[in-house]
Amino acid sequence: MPPGIRIHIEVNENNIPCNIPESILLGSYLGVVARDHMLAPITFPDWRNKGMEPFKKKMLAEVESKFEFPGHIRHWILQSLGVKWRNYKTTLKAEHWDRKGFEKFCQCEETNLSSHNGLCEFSSKTEGNGRVRTQGFGVTPTRFFPQSKTEEGGGSGSNFGQIASLREEFRSFHDNQMREFGSFRDEMKQFMP
Repeated sequence: MPPGIRIHIEVNENNIPCNIPESILLGSYLGVVARDHMLAPITFPDWRNKGMEPFKKKMLAEVESKFEFPGHIRHWILQSLGVKWRNYKTTLKAEHWDRKGFEKFCQCEETNLSSHNGLCEFSSKTEGNGRVRTQGFGVTPTRFFPQSKTEEGGGSGSNFGQIASLREEFRSFHDNQMREFGSFRDEMKQFMP
């Protein structure tokens, strides 16, 4: 981009970038920034490490030099940078990690997955926390599904069916994950010396 030109980013009611071509450019640029070793060093074990704070400010300043967006989405941008930074570290580890411990890792993972046995429970306390998948960062269930608890049927009794449905969906997901992990383990064993 020519110096001094900034791309305008519009946000929707959930404070998520919504103008498609510009949002794609922003997402791509966030990935570039997150992989820049001068702006986002990978020597820190965790994105939340206090030592990362000055680097986060530099990354945000770099993004603001190329894009114009409402100030209240800075948190979303930092979250997105954090995800892209962690994904980059994961990719580097996958490409350069010593594979000798892979078999032991697989056994530990299989043990951990099997020990859960698909019986994880959802509690009504966690229904309002977290985020809504595919809606981006910062979109919580209460923001995406704005139903007041005082409305008729909005109490905990009406959530029972949803919780039971989520529990069944989780069990199905867990079973699928176990099958996929077994398949992945078998495929990786073919490549092991």
